[in-house]
Amino acid sequence: MEVGAKGEPTWLRDSGDRLLLLVLLAASLTGNVILGWKLRRAGGAIDPPPVGQTVPSLLGTNFAGKTEAILLRGARRPTVLYFFRPGCRWCERNAANIQALAGSRHSCYRFVAISLSDEELKPYLAAHPFAFDVYSGVSAATLKQLGVRGTPQTIVVSTEGRVMKNWSGAFTGDVGRGVESQFGVRLPGLTAERTSAE
Repeated sequence: MEVGAKGEPTWLRDSGDRLLLLVLLAASLTGNVILGWKLRRAGGAIDPPPVGQTVPSLLGTNFAGKTEAILLRGARRPTVLYFFRPGCRWCERNAANIQALAGSRHSCYRFVAISLSDEELKPYLAAHPFAFDVYSGVSAATLKQLGVRGTPQTIVVSTEGRVMKNWSGAFTGDVGRGVESQFGVRLPGLTAERTSAE
C-alpha cells in the first residue's frame, strides 16, 4: 500500500475519496441498524396489543389439571387477565393489590389469573390464594400474541373480546394510579419485600 507524505494511504488523499468512504460507511451502518431492528422484531416479543384490538380466547389448564377454554368474547362481564409467575418478587409484592381489586370489583368484572409457570404454583397459591379462577399452561404463541412480556401484567378485555386497558408491572406509580382510576378503587399498595433475615 502506498503511503503519502502525511502517512495516509494515497487513495485517501483527495477529499472526494474521503467523502465517498464516509457515505459508504454511513450506508452500511444504516443497513445494519435496519436489519438488526427487523431481526429483533421477527424473533422478539410483540408489543402489547393496543386498546381496541381484538384478542383471542385462551386455552389454559385449571387447578385440577383439566384444559379449558377461557372465552373472552361473549363473556357476561369484561375480563381482567392477570398474568403472574411464582417466584416473581413483584407479583408477590402486588398480591394484596390484585386481591383487593378483585374483591371490590368482582360484580362488574370477571377476574382470571394466568401463571406463566407451573413450577411452585401450588405453594404460591397456598401463600397467596386468589378468590378467582387460576390457569397455567397457556401456549407461548398465545402469550406472544397478547404481548405478555413479563409479570405482573394486567389486560382488561371487553365482552366483545377487545383490549380496554393493558398495564405492565406491579400496581405502583403510574400503573397503580391508572388501575385505581379505571376501576374507581383505592388499592392497599405493595407489600414490603422480605429481607434475607426473615
